Amino acid sequence: MSSFHICPHGPTSKTLIFLLCLLLFAGQIALFSRVILVQASSAEPTYATPNAFADYQIEGGFVPFFDGVNATFDYNVTAVYGNGSMNVYLVENISQGTEVPTTGNVSVFLDSVVSPIIFPAVSASALGTNRLIFDNVSCTFVRNFNETVPAGTFNTEEYSGTDSNGTQLHFYIDRASGLAVEMDGGGALEQLTQSNIATPISVPSGTASSIPYVEVFAFGWVLAAIGFLTVRRHYNKKAARLGPVKNEKQNPEKAKSGNLRKS
Repeated sequence: MSSFHICPHGPTSKTLIFLLCLLLFAGQIALFSRVILVQASSAEPTYATPNAFADYQIEGGFVPFFDGVNATFDYNVTAVYGNGSMNVYLVENISQGTEVPTTGNVSVFLDSVVSPIIFPAVSASALGTNRLIFDNVSCTFVRNFNETVPAGTFNTEEYSGTDSNGTQLHFYIDRASGLAVEMDGGGALEQLTQSNIATPISVPSGTASSIPYVEVFAFGWVLAAIGFLTVRRHYNKKAARLGPVKNEKQNPEKAKSGNLRKS
């Protein structure tokens, strides 16, 4: 029958270093897990994930009462199904000038995962081609371009096409996720304000937005520092308590004479 023995002197310095390395390794795993998951799930587009969202601001369109049109469109994927479809929750708030009340609308759509019509994205496999269909418009590839919007600067592919009314439209689509970051044409401008789908290559200075994996990385280092300081403090206190006992063992005659004087 085996038994476990606990070392009274605590872990050695090598053990503490090993534990610290484990904490740092866990932080690194958390840092890169998002990127690894995105790369590994090539069968599904990045946006085809429950709770994936993209929020936009829209300006222009037409000018009633000498004020422009301002609106916000918030897209949220609430469910993804095995048959290649997904539920899209859309919240629209439209202001048509100070003399027109703001209107709001909430809708739920069943959209396609590979070729969405409602959700403003295209599958990554469709990018890099000379032609694609976006927003029911046949588009032609124009160029690769770093486009800056309120959500940040994105590495995009620009496509251009003409709608059924003859209006020239331009679409800037994030090359990594397939999410549209800007759509303009016909006097209207629609830009991405925030999303958990596309990651910008840079964010505007002074913005409160942050990249998730940077927060995870910093959190991992904080945990490692707290763990190291806690363990160090614990064994410093233990060493202080064991100090006199150790001295008595090293100088038994001195300890004995001291006890005689006390008596």
